[in-house]
Amino acid sequence: LKLIIMKTFYPFLMLFVSIFTNAQVTPTLYNNLGTDWLYTTFLDKNTNQLYLCYFEQGTIKKINLNTPNSPSSTVISGLSYPTDITVINNKLYVLEGTSSLVDDMPIPNTGTLSNFDLSITNPPKNVLYNNLNAPMRMAAGNGFVITDENTIDTEDPDDYGQQIISKWSITGAPQKTILLTREWQNSDPLNQAFEHFEVVGNFMYANSYYYNNNDFFHKYNLQNLTLEQTSHVFTETSEPYFSNAPFTFGIYEDHFFYSNGSGPGSNFRTPLSSPEITTLTQNYSYNEQGVYFYEWEFDAQGNAYLLGEVYNDNDTYTVFVFKYTKEQLLSTQKLSEKQNIAIFPNPTKSALNFSQELYDIRVLDMSG
Repeated sequence: LKLIIMKTFYPFLMLFVSIFTNAQVTPTLYNNLGTDWLYTTFLDKNTNQLYLCYFEQGTIKKINLNTPNSPSSTVISGLSYPTDITVINNKLYVLEGTSSLVDDMPIPNTGTLSNFDLSITNPPKNVLYNNLNAPMRMAAGNGFVITDENTIDTEDPDDYGQQIISKWSITGAPQKTILLTREWQNSDPLNQAFEHFEVVGNFMYANSYYYNNNDFFHKYNLQNLTLEQTSHVFTETSEPYFSNAPFTFGIYEDHFFYSNGSGPGSNFRTPLSSPEITTLTQNYSYNEQGVYFYEWEFDAQGNAYLLGEVYNDNDTYTVFVFKYTKEQLLSTQKLSEKQNIAIFPNPTKSALNFSQELYDIRVLDMSG
């Protein structure tokens, strides 16, 4: 690896080597969920049960993460195209996108938000809100959930137009507060629809749908209802396997942990307050097949569980659960101390060579 030193600014450089990077780690295969298409998940940290949402089957299942490779069991069935789930105080909240599909698109204004009491065997459905317009995402807060609604594009019935983000009360009298209106097909990244969002304390974090090769992380203040643009900006590259634009993400200990939606097997982390990106795993494959990661969940100890899809040769795909330990997610090592890296010539005034490829190189002159 060669680093070109600009002579205009560094006529002669004595290099003080300090190279930090995150050691890329390999996630552990934790559970094989078979070939049924799994839409989304939710991990109940109190019970360590991972709830699984099957869109086309209309079924919610769960697995016990205390036991690797534990079989799944059905919790709720007979739903109409469930798109997202969460568990609050032993109640399972389910967002159903529509009563039916026409040409693979939802019927407008037929979505619902319901809950099921998990302390009861075969719990009945308790509908909280109905007539929702093609909802897809949900995030939970203290006494409320946030969902989106999506209008059908009048010019292109096979696509969505607007995305409306609303806050819904799940305690007390029914109440709806519209927070934001976004556009799915908008060339301005600051106004693009949200691909995924999470609620942490008084803030909602979201990543924009990467239209026109740009992606942002956003921070929305739920108290004063203002959108605070963060410093995170991602640009798609011509080599999708090396792109670090986010698809879905989870939040733990003031960090975004996210997966690349453009290529298989790449996971990253970045602080909530900084745009610095660390690669966790890049181009990971299982049985020589590329893994497409999506849906991050964290348990009470800080271990992460990810869904991963592997496409098979017979035009099917298998869904797996992979695990990162907390130590793997947050570890950083100093490569100049841990590995035998040759750096030459030193001092230099033109080019500096490294004996292996590195991900984060910081060059300082004698003045710092």
